[in-house]
Amino acid sequence: MIVKEKQAVIITRQKRDDRAFDDMLFCVGACDKNELREFMRGIYVDGKTVVSTNGKMMCAAEIEDCSIAPGFYDLDHNNKSTIVLLKNDDVEYPDYKKILSKYNKDSECKTAEWEDGSATIAWRTTSLMFEISRLGAMCNIDYVRHFATSMRWSLKVNKNEPEKNPVCFSYENRRGLLTPIK
Repeated sequence: MIVKEKQAVIITRQKRDDRAFDDMLFCVGACDKNELREFMRGIYVDGKTVVSTNGKMMCAAEIEDCSIAPGFYDLDHNNKSTIVLLKNDDVEYPDYKKILSKYNKDSECKTAEWEDGSATIAWRTTSLMFEISRLGAMCNIDYVRHFATSMRWSLKVNKNEPEKNPVCFSYENRRGLLTPIK
């Protein structure tokens, strides 16, 4: 359920299996907490697409019933049942479409399918890290843990220099990028 109050948007989980809320929570997980990097402290809504980045990872989701007005929103706070966003018209968001498409060219990528129904995030994180390393890439485990909250991903990485390029994640309506360890 989305409640709009002046400049605030309050999103609440409606049921245990609330796909739209989980998609929004997935995107919010990439928000940065650094006060100095304004465009990384919130989410950008572009029609049905919600996107966020902290500079190390980018998360995007297509949310069918997204009724939030387009624009940038600061993340005020979130938990497992509520997300509070504050409209911020002063932020210009980077061209996320260009960034997501740049690293997603099939002809230049090694691909893998990953699925793990393990009950714990720790085990799925380890399993996902192993699959990423099989592709030749290296990523920070703290950021991989965010992607391990889902149980299935299609992975892509540049086949020429996998250690220097981001890992691309996609599954159904979610997409993400994770930068390599330098």
